This record gives sequence, structure tokens and C-alpha cells, in this order.
Amino acid sequence: MLRRTHYTVDLPSAVGSVVVLAGWVHDVRLIGGLNFIILRDKEGFAQIVVRRGSVPEKLMELVRSLHQEDVIVVRGRVVPSREAKQGVELIPSELEVINRAASPLPLDPRDVTPASLETRLNWRHMDFRRAESAAIFRIQTEILRAFREFCLGEGFIEIQPPVIIGSASEGGAELFEIPYFDKKAYLAQSPQLYKQLCAISFERVFTVVPVFRAEKFEQPTHLNEIRQMDVEMAFADDEDAMNMLERCFHHILDHVRKNAARPLEILGRDLRVPTAAPEANNLRGGPEAPGGEGGAPRVGLGLHQDPGEDPHGGGGPGGLLHQGLAGGGQALLRHAPRGRPAAGQGLRPPI
Repeated sequence: MLRRTHYTVDLPSAVGSVVVLAGWVHDVRLIGGLNFIILRDKEGFAQIVVRRGSVPEKLMELVRSLHQEDVIVVRGRVVPSREAKQGVELIPSELEVINRAASPLPLDPRDVTPASLETRLNWRHMDFRRAESAAIFRIQTEILRAFREFCLGEGFIEIQPPVIIGSASEGGAELFEIPYFDKKAYLAQSPQLYKQLCAISFERVFTVVPVFRAEKFEQPTHLNEIRQMDVEMAFADDEDAMNMLERCFHHILDHVRKNAARPLEILGRDLRVPTAAPEANNLRGGPEAPGGEGGAPRVGLGLHQDPGEDPHGGGGPGGLLHQGLAGGGQALLRHAPRGRPAAGQGLRPPI
């Protein structure tokens, strides 16, 4: 079997070279003696041009038998092209079919014919091949990369707490009960106990861990199963913790904006990184704190909006930051003049 030597994203720097690509037939266009294959891999797309007279007749016949989502490996030479979007195309000399896709397909990864949500969930592995689905996973990857990068840079140690526990790790939450051989066990609703056990030895720890809450929800966003990004610090008070988390938020957003520009574009998101005020804003909570209600520990993030900024941009209602926090976090964001928190602005600290 041919072995891949390049991804599609590498082709512009490989003009004149013989390369081997592997991927899926995103599309195939048969026009008699001039046929085109659009190959898709995890990095993007490549145009493969099959001209009669330039390739063996056996290869021409093989190309005519291809269908969308067939898995192929292709060897060929990279040449410049004024028609291809990448500015290059591949002239094949050898092609292998690794696997044939069923026809017709249950859904179209090209989104030429949009599928219903039920169909997408029933055929989730194919739905992942859609550009929008793949973009979400790439953004999630960069969020986790930035979180780990920040925590490790601040001297934190990563821990992997268990998710099967013998009793409740925090009160006030319903537990999923599971059989554990001849005993009862539960899915953890919080890593809090384990974070504290580690913090009194390692001082600074962080974790990315699944947590489970047996609470019924009517909304599509819920806490039955989530991935929690969490930290614990020793020799620190709530001001130290919230300042750390504010810098962490800013680092994650800035990292995603710089390293996931294409996925954000695919999703139609304009991520604008808010500017953090240099000083903390009444981090103790209480009735006098911005947004404090009866002493609830709400903590100002110190975010502000520059004059003339679109209020529905990255930090405004409907923006990516606001939606992300509203979907899974506990933040209440409002725009405010520079350096001054707005009423209702705050974040319930997880530590």
C-alpha cells in the first residue's frame, strides 16, 4: 500500500515534487477525457486532475468508478494551477482505493443537501466530516491547548482525578448511581475533593475532567455530562484566584483568535478579545460588590469596551465569548466604560 508523505496543506511548498496523499473523495467530476477528484484530508482539500493521455487507461477506469467518500491514496506530481483554489494541483501516476463508501450516502458532508439533526446524530461519524463540525473540534482543541499552556506556565501540575466515587464529593447535587461489583458507586459531580487533597501537597494543580449531574433539564445546554476545566491553589485567597482566572481567560481567547482563525471563519464568528483592566474590582463579593446579591461571591472581571466597538462583537450579547460562557460557564458579562465594572458583571469562582 502507498504511504502518505504529505497533507493537502503542504502542496503549495511541494511544487515539482512527487507526493503521496491519502484521504476521502470529497467530490468527483467526470468530463470524458478530463476528470477531476477533490481529495479531502484533515487539513483541507486538493484537486487531482486526470487527463486521458497523461495517465494510464487503467487509472482512468478506476477514477470513473469512484464515488463520494471513497477512501483513496494517490501518488502524483504537484504542478502549478491557475484554476485550483490552492494554486496547485496533483497529476496522478498511481491510485489505490482503500475502502468503498456505500451509495447513496445517508448525508452529504459537502452540505449541498442539508441533513436533519436526527440524521446527523444517527450518522455522527459522517457528520464530523462537515466543515462546521470539524471547526468546532479544532476550536475546542485550541481552548484546551491554551488552558494547559497557561497553567503549566504558571507552575501548576495536572492531575487526573477519578470519576467513579464511593460517596458524594459535594452536597446539593443529584448523583448518577452505578453498580460497582457488589457495591454502589456514583459518577463524580465535582473534582473538588481531589483538587484540595493535591493542592495541600503540590500547591497548584489543574485538571480537565468529566463531571456528571443527575438533574433534569429542559434546555439543550445542561450539566448532565460536561468537561470541567478547573484549578486549585494553595497560599492564595479569592483575589489571587480570580486574578489568575482572568489572565487565563484572556490567554485562552487570545490564543484561539490567533490559532483558530479559519475554524472561526467557517462558523461565522468574529472573536474579539476583551481588554482586562489593570486592577481588580471588589473581589470579595457581598452586597456592595458589582452584581452581588446577598453576599453571593460574584467577582468583577474588569472587562471594558472601547468606544465605537460593536456591542454584539466578541464580548457582547450574541458574541462568541458571551455565548460560550452562557452555554457552559457561570459568567455574567456587561459592557462598561474603561476600567470600571458594569452592574451585573461578575463570575462565580469555581475554587
